[in-house]
Amino acid sequence: MQAIKQRAGRTLMPVESAGTGSKKERRAVNVQQLFEEYEQTDAERQTLVSVLEEAYAYTQPERNSLLSDPQALGKNRQGQDGQRKDYASEPMDAVSRGASNILSALMPPERRWVKLEAGADIPEDQADRVNESLEEWTEVLFNYLSRSNVSSEGHRMVLDLMIGTGAMVVEEGDEDSPLRFTAVPSVQVRPILGADNSVEKVHRRYLMKVSHIRQKWPLATLSGRLATLALTNPAERVEIHECTIQGGSGEWRFLLIDPDTKGVMLDQPLDRKRWVVPRWEVRTGQTYGIGPVRTALPAIRNLNKLDELELLGLAKAVDPPLLMDSAAVLNPRTFRVSPNAINVIDAGGAPVSNAVQPLLSASNPGLLDTRRDRLIRTIERICLAQEFLPPPTAAGSMTAAEVMVRRQEALRDAGVNIGRLQREFLYSIVEIAVDILADAGLFPPIKVDGKQVRVRYVGPLSQQQDADDATNVSTWAQEAQAAVGPQAFMLAAKVEEIPKKLGEMRGIPMDLLRSDQEVQQMQQAAAQAATAGAEMPEA
Repeated sequence: MQAIKQRAGRTLMPVESAGTGSKKERRAVNVQQLFEEYEQTDAERQTLVSVLEEAYAYTQPERNSLLSDPQALGKNRQGQDGQRKDYASEPMDAVSRGASNILSALMPPERRWVKLEAGADIPEDQADRVNESLEEWTEVLFNYLSRSNVSSEGHRMVLDLMIGTGAMVVEEGDEDSPLRFTAVPSVQVRPILGADNSVEKVHRRYLMKVSHIRQKWPLATLSGRLATLALTNPAERVEIHECTIQGGSGEWRFLLIDPDTKGVMLDQPLDRKRWVVPRWEVRTGQTYGIGPVRTALPAIRNLNKLDELELLGLAKAVDPPLLMDSAAVLNPRTFRVSPNAINVIDAGGAPVSNAVQPLLSASNPGLLDTRRDRLIRTIERICLAQEFLPPPTAAGSMTAAEVMVRRQEALRDAGVNIGRLQREFLYSIVEIAVDILADAGLFPPIKVDGKQVRVRYVGPLSQQQDADDATNVSTWAQEAQAAVGPQAFMLAAKVEEIPKKLGEMRGIPMDLLRSDQEVQQMQQAAAQAATAGAEMPEA
């Protein structure tokens, strides 16, 4: 740990690092305006409540927002009539497997899925040296990520993302694991978008024991009501309101508010952003995402109804309704239909064998099974629960590149905006993680802002595109040489740059590629050697 801190103290960037500058006086926060913004975005979510609650009820009943939303306690929400019953378990399994597939596609375990590179402000002649150093620090970053809980909490967040919008907080951890990730139920979160459609404020409202407020925020000033409860009934759960906002100059601050009195209990600056709020598909003018579960909801409803009918049919087959001859006489209070029951009846002149008999059903179980299988395949396809692998009969005929193509096509067919997920999910994680590690002295004081350092996604979803680009370059070089000859090709193309570009596209480590400065030195040495050989007198 001490060695890493010493390495982090070395100068990494060849240009002056971006400083925070002098601290500006913080302006007072307009709490009334914050609550008005919260109510506006909450009103937008209220229009989606019935659909969201239904989606959670069918696919993630244990995460149903009624269990975690303080505003829903004791209220009969629209669409929640208390009569819905879940008969099908396949949607739950499809969503769980789909979340695992998405997470492994975006953040494959034990592999690097992003790469730190020199940003736009780094001089071109210094970019190679910076990239070589950043290659090393990328390994350090993923070493800490692998020791954190990003995979487990990321899976919980992606489960919400399957509905439409996920939420996760990234904070400082302990010495063994400096990064701590916490997935937050999306029902508690109300994001506020800025002019560039990025999240600039995050409201969170939830229940907490009064005694835990001071434990979590020792500097918080409790309002009169909460201060009294802290003495008389510290175990009582009360509603609290968190707000993380970004100022006009980019600084972040955190506020803890009592929603009953709208009193600010804590107002403190933050060194960085802390929220990761990715969204699936976003339509114009909407804040919340639309996930694959909402797209598959009609098929999920049909499947649930078919399973209900199947259970009813099974109950009729095992314990069928009874037909009784109209001339027969029986006592319905004593008539029993349990196995081996004995009933005494008066047939009323009709044959006793026909007095009571079961009702035979003319159902077609095969038709039900066919429809059910089609619905399950549809749900699994939309929720990305199907494996990104070929059928067993064709398993040996597909290359790794073809498997990656299949994975990309499956994600795009499901409406995945890969660019948005990279920007709002992966890049946000890296940006916050680098800031936390730098503040802890475990990383150089760099800014992942695209100017000083940029993030490039190198996970499975980008490897096929890079491989296609590399193939195009190789094919072009071969065809050009065949058309005009090697000498003309060397005059028309930057031949010395081709190996480097191919290496970058193939993901070759930077330490295996010579920098531009090293290439120039070797070229100068070769030229000097050639000159010296030409000037050597003949024997």
